[in-house]
Amino acid sequence: MSRNVSRRDFLEKAAGATAGAAVIKGMPNLNLTYATGSPAGLPLVLVSGGKTWASDAAWEVLADGGEALDAVHAGAMAAEVYPRDSSVGVGGLPNESGMLQLDCSIMDGRSMQCGAVGCIEDIEHPSSVARAVMEWTDHCMIVGRYATEFAIKMGHQVTDISSERSRSWYRRWIGERSDVDDWLSADERAEKMKRPLPPSERRRRQREVERNYGTINILAVDEQGQVAGCTTTSGLSGKIPGRCGDSPIIGAGLYVLRDVGAAGFTGRGEEVIRVCGSFTVCEHMRRGLSPTEACRESIRRMVEETNDGEASFSDNAVAINARGEYGSFSVRRGYSYTIHNPDGRQQVDGEYWSE
Repeated sequence: MSRNVSRRDFLEKAAGATAGAAVIKGMPNLNLTYATGSPAGLPLVLVSGGKTWASDAAWEVLADGGEALDAVHAGAMAAEVYPRDSSVGVGGLPNESGMLQLDCSIMDGRSMQCGAVGCIEDIEHPSSVARAVMEWTDHCMIVGRYATEFAIKMGHQVTDISSERSRSWYRRWIGERSDVDDWLSADERAEKMKRPLPPSERRRRQREVERNYGTINILAVDEQGQVAGCTTTSGLSGKIPGRCGDSPIIGAGLYVLRDVGAAGFTGRGEEVIRVCGSFTVCEHMRRGLSPTEACRESIRRMVEETNDGEASFSDNAVAINARGEYGSFSVRRGYSYTIHNPDGRQQVDGEYWSE
């Protein structure tokens, strides 16, 4: 059940957790938990949002004794071609030029190896390309048309990944966006460099034209306690061509820490990048915090330290640890995620920030 946390309680708990974490700094092997963890159970898969088609695909791998890396990859591939999901892969929402540019990252906790693609076009499964970057190159990320060229070399077919829904959204965007886009005037630029965009202005922009921040995180821990994660997205709709959010950036939209856990973010990527969101969550788990507490502390930092206490955006953090505990924390109410473990599949409402 979702629990509304008052701002005062939130800050007091976060301060206590941070103080506790400082005590055990440099001692990652201490098995400490600052909050009641969710029921442990291995293997485990966590999928952001209510995307059961992704969790079912990932669970099928784990239930058959498979590895966490294969599970998160299977879940991502299922999401990338699901016909009614406009947040990732085929049928995602386009940028301001009408093109679909997809982002993805994948990371294996066993080896701490990772791979990512940014702004890849005309490829159904960016998750497979990201995994190929990890397994077949000495790089961590390939972007733009070179990512598409790399995908072709790895055997992927170029295909039209748009849909009537994505084309319809683009026609509406062109007709209604007026000044509501991601370009700044000289005055707006000067204002931004002084402080974040005022909450009222952000809300105005979000109301005038539908903006989509859709992303999916798939995190898993297998029977051997090995952890992996994948984050895949079509990015912010109407974005400036070439824009990468947090999803393909290791440490921002995804991070996995050997023998500790994994974390991922959805929402406005620019906010996540500024605090290295997923890396921060994993570091807090390494120091003893539960997944929920670790997500809470990262969101607190995002709101308090980079936005002057204004929760004027929407971001969500999810995390699992190697013991099979899970949790989340969001800026806004209404976020839920799917978990699947030996007890079955269930939808879980996350905790959230409240003024």
